[in-house]
Amino acid sequence: MKRHLLKIFLFVFCLSAFTFGNEEKCATPSHIGQKTVCTYANGRPIVIDVYFPTKKGTAEVADSCWELPPIAHDAPMPNHRLPLILISHGYGGARNEQIWLAEQLALAGYIVASLDHYGNTWKDPTPQGMIAMWHRPQDVSVAIDYLTTASPFVDAIDSSNIGFVGFSVGGMTGLWLAGAEVKSLEALHHFAGESSEKVVESIDFQEGMHSFRDPRISRFVLLAPRASEFTPESLHKIESPMLVIYGTEDTVLPPHEHALTISPAQTIALPQAGHFVFLNPVTEQGKQALSPALWEGNEERPLFHRQVSQEIILFLKLN
Repeated sequence: MKRHLLKIFLFVFCLSAFTFGNEEKCATPSHIGQKTVCTYANGRPIVIDVYFPTKKGTAEVADSCWELPPIAHDAPMPNHRLPLILISHGYGGARNEQIWLAEQLALAGYIVASLDHYGNTWKDPTPQGMIAMWHRPQDVSVAIDYLTTASPFVDAIDSSNIGFVGFSVGGMTGLWLAGAEVKSLEALHHFAGESSEKVVESIDFQEGMHSFRDPRISRFVLLAPRASEFTPESLHKIESPMLVIYGTEDTVLPPHEHALTISPAQTIALPQAGHFVFLNPVTEQGKQALSPALWEGNEERPLFHRQVSQEIILFLKLN
């Protein structure tokens, strides 16, 4: 399992390392605004990219290994309240790895907050952060606190209408927030892998056995989620509407061990799709830097993304 997690970490590290390049201004107006804000959870910084619909501002496209949409960083914030969607990245990932989805959600009228889980990103990994997955649901709850009470978006967010999207271990984050319960301390210890005894002893694994349910989140979308650490009973008892989307060829988190164990969630299978289909498409720059195995099926990603975006937006509207 640890080997799979390391593969995810190394993949996203390599891919994301090229993301923050130079930006070129475009002449066309953007319909997506974006601002970056930050808060703290137990001394840990939580950096959040907030996307929102706009028809003002100058569009900018980053020079990146990701295919990115034009985004207006100078756009004014919405002057009316909109529903909020939180996005949680995968293991060792980054807040920018699902911009394809943030774009479509913003265009559909949502404020989208995609956050970094400090210590569990490619940019700032820490020994504790790569093990203590239960910090992640706490990050999301703190982000909601901040966004709805103290951020520049207070007057633009409908705090009674909050949803969540999580990819991979981000899906595990969502299950915690929905009320799922961990099987045992041993299940959490799996994340320690070959970490040093000193690091393991510095972590309070008992904390991960607590409930992290956040009733403010009314519906959940999980993309190729990790789920094997949770008890079947608690997964069956989840009452919030939940949509699970997975690739039939996912060998990182096989669906029969993870996605398909989450009942009674609504499920959608993507035929012939693997685990990383839910990341942004890769540019030619990215292809030159990465092993072909890491962007296999890249040409089909936009098609999958259009389908997934439509399904997610429909689910959010109906729930």
